Amino acid sequence: MALVFQYGSNLSTVRLNGADRLKGGAQVVGVARTVAKYHLAFTAWSEHNLCAAADLVADEGGRSIYGVLYEIPDDLVFGYHPQITLDRIEGEGHVYCRQWIAVMVDDNASAPLEAWTYQVMTPKWNLFTEIDYVRHLFIGMKEHGFPDEYQQYVMVRVLRNHPALQAALDILLASLEDSCAGLSR
Repeated sequence: MALVFQYGSNLSTVRLNGADRLKGGAQVVGVARTVAKYHLAFTAWSEHNLCAAADLVADEGGRSIYGVLYEIPDDLVFGYHPQITLDRIEGEGHVYCRQWIAVMVDDNASAPLEAWTYQVMTPKWNLFTEIDYVRHLFIGMKEHGFPDEYQQYVMVRVLRNHPALQAALDILLASLEDSCAGLSR
């Protein structure tokens, strides 16, 4: 089994475990945050999403980035064999590079854990993300109870990348609030 830290659209467990991805093979370990400082950016072109996808850009002036730590069977992570793997989904070796990252699980005050994650190999700064991609980030953050201040940070990063998404993002966030309120009734 491999520990994998996901910080982009695979924050949504429903997306990651969907029929076109890992088919239920990923088990949530918990919410985690990076030990090193980064900025969340949108620097990879995603052929699947037809927009810019998330990246961790190292920056000593940055912050810890939150994500979901998953436990995934090795055969669903590594390689390009016939079944869908995380390497194939992420474009490992073409778009992203799989590498080790130190993370802290929020309810665990002990030592950092080492997990695999994917970072963009050659960041491109002139790409725009789109609301259909961003929706997965916000669904995942709500699903896993990310801190409000981090959700605000992601909203700022999305709008810095693509200011024209403001109205669509407002509608998305309102619909997620409504659906969460409906669950608590």
